[in-house]
Amino acid sequence: MKSVVFSVLATLSLAIATAPGIASAAQAATTNGRYIGNTGCGAACRSLNWSGYSVTRHHYTSVTGNWVVPAIDCSAGGRQFSSTWIGLNGWNNGTVEQTGTDGKCVDGKAYYRAWWEVFPDFPEIIKFHVSPGDQVAASVVYDPSAGTYTMKLVDSTKGRSLKYVYTNSAYAPNTSAEWIIERPALCTDPTCSGFKITRLAKYGTTTFTNATANGEPISRWASHAVTMVDYRLKDMSVPSALSSSGDSFTATWESYGKISKFS
Repeated sequence: MKSVVFSVLATLSLAIATAPGIASAAQAATTNGRYIGNTGCGAACRSLNWSGYSVTRHHYTSVTGNWVVPAIDCSAGGRQFSSTWIGLNGWNNGTVEQTGTDGKCVDGKAYYRAWWEVFPDFPEIIKFHVSPGDQVAASVVYDPSAGTYTMKLVDSTKGRSLKYVYTNSAYAPNTSAEWIIERPALCTDPTCSGFKITRLAKYGTTTFTNATANGEPISRWASHAVTMVDYRLKDMSVPSALSSSGDSFTATWESYGKISKFS
C-alpha cells in the first residue's frame, strides 16, 4: 500500500498527517483509512475525512455501536460516498480494525452495503447489501491471548450478519476506539499511485447508540468530538454532544465538501 504525506491548512491547525494507504484498484475501489487531522486537538477536533467521536488515553480491547442505515439523497448528481463505522485504532497510529455500512451515489442512484476492513493490510471487503432503515449492531473485539481482532456486524432487519477474525499478535497498539462517519478514498488510476478523498453523500442524520469501549460509554473515557471540514474550513458533518447516558450521539450532514486529490 502507498502512503502519502501532506500538509493541511495552517489556519486549521492540523498536523502533517499520513493519508490513508490505498489498495490496488483490482482489490477495492474504496477504502476507509486513518484519521486525517490533528490528534492533539483536545475535546473538539476538525478533520478532513472523519466526523464523530474517538476515545484515547487507554488500552481498548472492544468497541460496540448501533445505528440505523441512513437514506442518502442523490438528487445532486455525481458521485458521493458516506461510510458509517466503528473500530479500534486509527486516531494516533496507522492501523484500523473496523466494520460498518456504506452509502454511495452513482449517476443519481443510491447503493448500500455492509463491510469490514483491516487497514492497511486489507481494504474494504464488501459482504452484503443493506437498505435504508435497517437496524445495525456492530462490534470489534481484540483477544490479547490469541492476538485476534473479531469484527462483527448484524443487520437485524434483514437477518444477515458478517464476522471476520484477523490474527496478528504483533499488531495491537489499541490506543483508541471510534464511532465515525467518513468520506472514504478512491483510487484515481489502475495502480493507485494517486487517490482522492470523495465528496460526502448527503446522509441527513445518523445516531449512534450503545456506543461503548471496553463495555463503558464514550463519556467514561477521554473523548474527542470530531467535525469533518473541507480545505476551506466549511463544516461537512457535525456530531452532537453526547447524550445524558454518555453512549449515544447524532451526526448531521452539512455539506458535500470538495474532492481532495493526492498523488
